[in-house]
Amino acid sequence: MDQTFANKPFMRHYLDYYFDLYWDLHLGVTGEAIPFEVRQIGEAFNTVLAYRNPLLPITYDNYMIVRERLDFLKSWIDDRLADIENGKTKDPEKAIAWYWLKNAGDGSHFAKKDVVFECFHNFVALSQWGNSIFGIMSRLTEDGGDPAVRASFQRTMSGDFDTANGSAFSPLELLVMELFRVISPNGGSISAVRDARGGASPQERFGFPMERHSYINTPHTSTSLDPTHWKNPNAFDPQRYLSVPTSAQITEAKCQQMGLAQCPFEITNFDVKDGRKTNITNSGFGTVFGVVDGKNLPVCDYAGFAPFGFGYRRCPGEQLTIQVFEDFLRKVWRDKIVFRKLNLPNPGRVPIGPVAVIEDDFGFTRST
Repeated sequence: MDQTFANKPFMRHYLDYYFDLYWDLHLGVTGEAIPFEVRQIGEAFNTVLAYRNPLLPITYDNYMIVRERLDFLKSWIDDRLADIENGKTKDPEKAIAWYWLKNAGDGSHFAKKDVVFECFHNFVALSQWGNSIFGIMSRLTEDGGDPAVRASFQRTMSGDFDTANGSAFSPLELLVMELFRVISPNGGSISAVRDARGGASPQERFGFPMERHSYINTPHTSTSLDPTHWKNPNAFDPQRYLSVPTSAQITEAKCQQMGLAQCPFEITNFDVKDGRKTNITNSGFGTVFGVVDGKNLPVCDYAGFAPFGFGYRRCPGEQLTIQVFEDFLRKVWRDKIVFRKLNLPNPGRVPIGPVAVIEDDFGFTRST
């Protein structure tokens, strides 16, 4: 949001810099240290996620780019992980992969090849930041935005927005959570279900080299807006999370109080091995969260808050993402950023995230 880029299409500019942000965050690499092939496969991967339809030439062409470049990407990531391990990377502890490597132990549960996979698996996860930025801009814009969101932003940022005052969440965190509930950049989660019928499946009986699976789809958007969970689900109200349980509160006793004989998931603890006084634990629903220096850092563990999924399938990058967008909104407030429609005659179509190809017609200015 440098003034140099004011009054220009915002999302194309964001995507032009996105992979510098992505690889710096994961491997501590940016700028010319990122090869063309690595940038190309990232852009192609994102385009496939956005267009999704395999019958479209743009989807097919970019899918083939991903396939052709995948071995190169894996090899490049593996080399960068070696740089982190042998000290060639500057400030390696600023890269996510450093923590994965430090906590991998003997590699029996999280081998180096798994770290390599996770470094580009996040193409899917972090691509949703683009959806989220676009969703926030479109609601905060002065012409055609959402009045309730604009008023809530003004009210939150005019106060002591970073002080929780005894709550699990600060006012700014509550605002970001509510934005994610209504934007819901990830439309749903899919879990595989094994064939539960008695006896062998037809595929097994006849020796077919395949297994039959069904799946469960958890729809995040409709769940977050369901009146079963909220009195006024369509109202924009960050305060709603002050009265629902957090992951630290869903204990064995709470599960029994709700009518469950025991927690669906055993509550366990994993002490990190990277030098921090931190352990990873989970709620009775399987929701994972951190405990740092003895202090719980919980998430909202309620069915009405679905943008990051549920239980053990919940996105592990939830708190990182919320903090990223807290910083985004701090920047908007501090620099008096104003979003506006540019009303371009032919705005570019930009693939900003999963199932999201938008007309790039929003920009920003600074108010005086």
